[in-house]
Amino acid sequence: MPLKILLIGGTGAPKKSQFYYQPIIDVALEHVDIVDFEAIFLLGFGNMSSSAAVIGKKYFSGGSDKFVVIGHSQGAILATLLAIDHPERVLAVISLAGPFSGTTWTDPLNMPIRGFVELVNLLTAGRIRLKPVLRQQVLPVLPIISDLRAHSEVCDKVLDFLKLQESGHETHAIIGSSDMLISPRRSANPNGKMVTNYIATGQKDFARLRGTIPPSIKHINSRVGHISIVSDSAVLLQISEIIAMHKTALNTQD
Repeated sequence: MPLKILLIGGTGAPKKSQFYYQPIIDVALEHVDIVDFEAIFLLGFGNMSSSAAVIGKKYFSGGSDKFVVIGHSQGAILATLLAIDHPERVLAVISLAGPFSGTTWTDPLNMPIRGFVELVNLLTAGRIRLKPVLRQQVLPVLPIISDLRAHSEVCDKVLDFLKLQESGHETHAIIGSSDMLISPRRSANPNGKMVTNYIATGQKDFARLRGTIPPSIKHINSRVGHISIVSDSAVLLQISEIIAMHKTALNTQD
């Protein structure tokens, strides 16, 4: 049975954003004949469960093909929702900068402060550590903002599923320590028997983070942010290896 790849872009990604995700598409095409790309410009600003239902109907309503679903940012949460709803079709989820425990998007007033703190840390190589007390501010303007806040119904559902899952699809969660929209300590490390976590960061930052992130996390030696994670060569190599692994496993089953 041939393996299929479905790539889901991040919040507000229009159809023409396919060029932005072309590096991932090119890597996937080394292993499969066709890569389906789902832009979520309109879906991305609606209810996430409804968005997942629309995508699921399009790709999983018929047939028996097996998929590896790759999701960037919000797309990573959608990819996981698809795996929950269609476990017989999804072999694995590759999450790129997935905000599993919420995103700083839901703290809009705090983002400039957070960015300043992380910039100071970056420029001083961690020698100066700022720890401001930030107030939680949730934007209720768009449903997607509500769905991506910490302890939202969607995020809690995803985390509970990953934590309790004993078999089924595997989740490969890749994030970067320099991602200002994701907190490596809060958002990037979903737990579960079927979950593998990766962090893309320099050697020094990785050593510093070892005390605050799970010891089982795998290191990708490259500095990436929320945007650059989709085109970084080291991350792309990891994606290629993950796809190859699942393709081999599927062929062995056949």
